[in-house]
Amino acid sequence: MRMVFLWLLLMPVVCRGDELPPTLQLPTREVVTKAEATTATVTRNEIVDTIKPGVWYVVRSKVKLIVMDFPAGSVSIISGASGADGLFADGEGKPESRTFPADEFTYLVQGTKPVKCELAFVPVGVKERADIWRQTLTVSDAGPQPPPVDPPTPNPEPLEPPKPPDEKPVVKSFRVIFVKESGQTLPVAQSSVPDAQVIREYLNAKATPENGQPGWRKWDPDQIIDNEQPTMVALWEVVKPKLLPAPCIVVEKNGHATVMPFPANVDECMKLLKEYGG
Repeated sequence: MRMVFLWLLLMPVVCRGDELPPTLQLPTREVVTKAEATTATVTRNEIVDTIKPGVWYVVRSKVKLIVMDFPAGSVSIISGASGADGLFADGEGKPESRTFPADEFTYLVQGTKPVKCELAFVPVGVKERADIWRQTLTVSDAGPQPPPVDPPTPNPEPLEPPKPPDEKPVVKSFRVIFVKESGQTLPVAQSSVPDAQVIREYLNAKATPENGQPGWRKWDPDQIIDNEQPTMVALWEVVKPKLLPAPCIVVEKNGHATVMPFPANVDECMKLLKEYGG
């Protein structure tokens, strides 16, 4: 199983011409082109792959996802929002308010500076390559311009600045993997992470369990995960190609996984865990 998941995640970026998995919806725009050898025009919907800084790129899914950006930290990813205000990748270039369906999983992607990255959308418990989607996304001031905005009327009412959704979304999933080489000797302050009682008690209480098992692990970089829980397998195979040199730590919150340097001591570890897990 470990090699199957690794193969799935190392496949090339899915081409725009392929069909999205039926459970996934990405922003699209209408594109009109001329058909060859005729004056007729052809209209089709195309996945948006370029946005401006501050624009919301809304991802909707019928199933829960693990969402990652590569390089990590290229864009912000917020999950669990019921709505948002501002400019949208598939909008008309005007500020608007949107409410998202309660029966779907929604992920808001936004860039604050020019960058080109890759987004990976992995359904929890994924088994088929067709269910994984990898999408390139460019955040650029030179990207496609939105449709022209009507000229302002005299003395228009001032628009409120776009505001993000919930500043601190509810923690719906929280998982942690401590990555350490077997037999690796760490400084004294780091050697107590994650075995300190305060860390273990916090994670046993806060990390999302699966089939009666706690939602955190202490693994070697080459850990064999054949008999692991499906969600931990999916998370591991997404982050493994992007791990920092051991030791490091992986934190997943609401479907967004982040790889970070290993905490320097127990206090720093607890501060980091509470920042994500509450």
